[in-house]
Amino acid sequence: MNLTHRSFFKQHPLHGSLSGGSGRGGGAASPALDAAAIVAMVDSVRAATSLILEEASHVVQTGNNAQDESALLGRVRLAIAKVEQQSLQDLADTFELRRPAASRAVLETRAFDAIMNGAEWFSAAEIGRKLDPEAANPHAAVSRWLQNKQVFAIDHRGRKMYPDYVFGESWRPIPELKKVLGILADYSPFRLASWFESPNSALGGKRPREVLKRDPKAVIIAAERHVTGPVHG
Repeated sequence: MNLTHRSFFKQHPLHGSLSGGSGRGGGAASPALDAAAIVAMVDSVRAATSLILEEASHVVQTGNNAQDESALLGRVRLAIAKVEQQSLQDLADTFELRRPAASRAVLETRAFDAIMNGAEWFSAAEIGRKLDPEAANPHAAVSRWLQNKQVFAIDHRGRKMYPDYVFGESWRPIPELKKVLGILADYSPFRLASWFESPNSALGGKRPREVLKRDPKAVIIAAERHVTGPVHG
């Protein structure tokens, strides 16, 4: 038998349906259509199997060289099995595997990436120089605001870094932020940053950091709802 199982598979009348056909715009057929065509091919191969084996068995029974004909029958069975296996493999390949959800480590990495890239971060000295370029101790004012819980900062590579959205146009703390931080008093700095970075239903899907300067009272309400949870009437 010179015909390999792959060449037999390609010459099958239904093979044109498996390669995408000539869909509109030259695009490939949908996976559902591919699967249906492969199922039809497998069924046709199985139907042909019984006929081929029946004929091969007849040759074996009536032939003069039983050993050679038996070997031929074995090769026929093997070729048919390979064609069926290839058909089933192509059927499996048309479906998407269900993949595991992202791990907690991956999700945390994405969260940190959003936090770090969602705002601009400044050191206390950088903020102090924006307030007064001539200040002898530029970080003093910002450190005092942090101590008074008027702003928050995250620790990054040995320095405290402050997000730009906690400051107003004059680089002083937004007054209402102190109340927001009081409501979320139990939150760590990174959890605070995550809350300010996350879309909030109480703010119409906007992030608190996006609303804080424009409508700080709305952010206070959002923080209160976040802590108390939804109220059901």
